[in-house]
Amino acid sequence: MNELIRRELDRFEKNAFAGWDLMTKNIKPWLPCNIVRTDNGIQMTLAVAGYGKENLKITAREGSLNIEGTGAKESESLQYVYRGLSRKDFNLQVPVDPIYEVMEVTLKDGLLTIDMDKAPRADEKIIEIK
Repeated sequence: MNELIRRELDRFEKNAFAGWDLMTKNIKPWLPCNIVRTDNGIQMTLAVAGYGKENLKITAREGSLNIEGTGAKESESLQYVYRGLSRKDFNLQVPVDPIYEVMEVTLKDGLLTIDMDKAPRADEKIIEIK
């Protein structure tokens, strides 16, 4: 094999996923999500793979929605080849127009879905995840 090609393959193998840390290091949190208009409001869906109901807390306040996640403890004996799923704690604050009220929150197949309808909202409300 050509020496140059071998060196490039070795470099690629060593650094194949190193860029992921650099790209996401300063993005806190990085949660893939969709926000969709519905007939009466908005539906927000966030990918929270690895987080259960016991690891998530959602609080609605005037003008904002706070989504907190507490990472699950993992075995220290795991030796990752590549780690693409984060189990870190996160706190996401989303500005929400005060005309929207959280009606329902569900967690299914690693997707957290928050349904908000147009309605007056109380000052603060902790939302139960179904």
